[in-house]
Amino acid sequence: MLADPQIAGFGLTEEAARDRGIEYGKAVFPYRGAGKSAADENPDGLVKVITDTGTGKILGAHIAGANATELIHELLLARTAGLTPGDVIRTIHAHPTLSELAGEVMRAVEGRAIHA
Repeated sequence: MLADPQIAGFGLTEEAARDRGIEYGKAVFPYRGAGKSAADENPDGLVKVITDTGTGKILGAHIAGANATELIHELLLARTAGLTPGDVIRTIHAHPTLSELAGEVMRAVEGRAIHA
């Protein structure tokens, strides 16, 4: 049995970053900002990213929504490869797809989400 909505995540939560005294930023992007989620009739959900404000490094990411377990991998790969939100933004994300959510949440980190 799968959870509904699906939940996926890795790394630090806001609470863990705060408890460790890390200066962090967070960005949240709603599923309904991706046209594919509306077309699939699954507009409820969100993607959240926690970053280190000093270095820009991705500290953690969490997704709640349709196909979350499939979507988390791009964000985890970005963290593992040491990419910054800007690096992910420069990657073209096909439209309309749910994978656009990864690009949009990284744009939100930098305060420039397109479909928020």
